[in-house]
Amino acid sequence: QWNLAFEYGFTKNATIEVGYVGNHAIHQLDAADINPVPQAMWAGTAATPGYAFNASNNLRTFPGFGTLAWWNNVGSASYNALQVLGKYQVQKLQLQAAYTWGHSIGDVTQTNSNGGVGTWESYTFLSNPGFDRGNTAINRPQIFVANAVYYLPTLKGQNEALQAVAGGWEL
Repeated sequence: QWNLAFEYGFTKNATIEVGYVGNHAIHQLDAADINPVPQAMWAGTAATPGYAFNASNNLRTFPGFGTLAWWNNVGSASYNALQVLGKYQVQKLQLQAAYTWGHSIGDVTQTNSNGGVGTWESYTFLSNPGFDRGNTAINRPQIFVANAVYYLPTLKGQNEALQAVAGGWEL
């Protein structure tokens, strides 16, 4: 994981922060079917009328056994993002706006680690994991968030119990 950020204060009450965030994950849990329909027969299998388990099962490497899961830790994924955060304070009100432009790419889904061999949790073709490289399920290319925080009175001068319970809240 790595990041780099720069912050600039326009005034005492206004700042902007621009940063880069990235990571690269290796040895991610993934699965593959070690009893696949051979790649040369994919087109014919997809075009088979009434395509179902039995329609493709006879074309598998080991006919009659269906899907055979093989779990391993060879998956990889990476994330890179540009993040911008602006803050502006007016007395007891703070306004914030953040924008992220990012990309999550990998050959594993990054949604779970259940070890299944379903549509989203496994490799399409075991001998070439790069065949499945693309956007992960958690890819969110653009995110914008804005909020406002209002600081309630701290109740200075009141008794300590009242200050501890009711003072200094934020809305």
